[in-house]
Amino acid sequence: MGSPSHTVLVVDDDASIRLLCRLNLELDGWEVHEAATLSQAREELDAFTVDVVVLDVHVGSGNGVEFLR
Repeated sequence: MGSPSHTVLVVDDDASIRLLCRLNLELDGWEVHEAATLSQAREELDAFTVDVVVLDVHVGSGNGVEFLR
C-alpha cells in the first residue's frame, strides 16, 4: 500500500470514538492524527498540516464550535 493521500485530525474526548474513526479512516487510506482535548488539537494543528478535522461539538468542558472560531 502507498503512502496516505490525505491527513485528518480526529478530536474527541471519547477514546472509543477516536479508535472507531481511526480504524475506518485508515482503511480508506487516510493518515490519522488524534486529540482528546482542544489543547491537544491545537498542538496537532501547529505541528502538522491536515486536510480535514473531525471535531466533536463537546470536547470535555470545551466547545468545538468556539474552537473553530
